Amino acid sequence: MLILKNKYVLHIPLSRFVNGELEMLDIDDLLEELFRKLEENGIDGFYITRATGFYCSRKYPELLITVYSNEKGTVEEIFEEWFQTHNNVLCQEAFSYEVNDRLHVIRLDDS
Repeated sequence: MLILKNKYVLHIPLSRFVNGELEMLDIDDLLEELFRKLEENGIDGFYITRATGFYCSRKYPELLITVYSNEKGTVEEIFEEWFQTHNNVLCQEAFSYEVNDRLHVIRLDDS
């Protein structure tokens, strides 16, 4: 029996706010890149759930990707790099992920 000890939940917004308006994102290619990077690092199974997020009084659709792994740190490093690399498309003020039921919120530069 295999027991995976670490649980990660990656929060991926499916929209961005532009001039106060919600704009849906087309990020299928970006998601495929994230999935490929996870697989390249030994993460060959995960769950994706559609959800509704709330942030700063704004409601938006998002995906929650749940990953179980024994590799501490690898998943969050991949996600942080992926999010920061693609924030020119995602246009978010911050991003978040959970590690073993603790929420991490990373604020991004306006630059």
